[in-house]
Amino acid sequence: MSFRVRYSPNAPTTIAAKDVLTDDDTYDFLPGGVLKIHTADNGWTFYLSPDMWNIVDTANGHEPGGPRGT
Repeated sequence: MSFRVRYSPNAPTTIAAKDVLTDDDTYDFLPGGVLKIHTADNGWTFYLSPDMWNIVDTANGHEPGGPRGT
């Protein structure tokens, strides 16, 4: 696990099904509390408004804005 997103019940099931993300996936916090998630395996990018996510738990030094270790 590189990072995990705790989704609210309002989150779309497409992204909520993938709550554990890898070292290659990225996340970023955008203005207004929007959470941006880019999944490396399929190239999808999700933009979640603040009412769709609760917390991002990180592990192994995965910082926002890039894959782990960059």
